[in-house]
Amino acid sequence: LTCFEHHKELGVTEISRQVGLHKSTAYTLISTLASCGLLEHDAATGRYRLGLTLLRLGLRVDRSLRDVARTEEGLNQADSE
Repeated sequence: LTCFEHHKELGVTEISRQVGLHKSTAYTLISTLASCGLLEHDAATGRYRLGLTLLRLGLRVDRSLRDVARTEEGLNQADSE
């Protein structure tokens, strides 16, 4: 997934080169990620991009981090009282 940090879309060959896996192995992993919604396949170009499931997971992490920050603030305030 980190292959997409600097690229909007990548093909199987590009991904396999970046991660150092044989193309068939990379394709199997990419297919699995796509079936989970972590990657999306553009049928017109044959390339892949990050999927919406990653956005949903990222938003969940963001909410969790904000909850932790609020909890820490509350604990710090309680300690100072």
